[in-house]
Amino acid sequence: MSLFKQLSEISRDPDHGVLFGVCAGLSNYYGWSVRKTRFIAFLLLVVVNWPIFFAYVAAIFLLPTRDEQQEAETRKAAEQRPQRPRYNGPLRERYAAIETRMRRVEAYLHGQEYKLRSAFRDLETS
Repeated sequence: MSLFKQLSEISRDPDHGVLFGVCAGLSNYYGWSVRKTRFIAFLLLVVVNWPIFFAYVAAIFLLPTRDEQQEAETRKAAEQRPQRPRYNGPLRERYAAIETRMRRVEAYLHGQEYKLRSAFRDLETS
């Protein structure tokens, strides 16, 4: 999997986040503890200062929220799903007639008349 594809799956989780859900989203993606992720982010902010602050602000604007990502995945899955052809006219009528006949056959085979006829047939052969 390419790096861009891998990074595009990361999303913010504002429902479980303190500020904007960046640390919660990262911890969800990598399977880390949210508290540990926040602690590491705070330590990096104290030590490195401005680059981490700008990276956090950039992540706020660049990472999609969890809801947006789920909608995009749902849309993508719907586009990939094959569409069933719609049959119109005589072909549809023909399939309806076949289905009606099949239902009649099933009803006959599971009904009492079939059992009675097969019992008579068994009596005739023995």
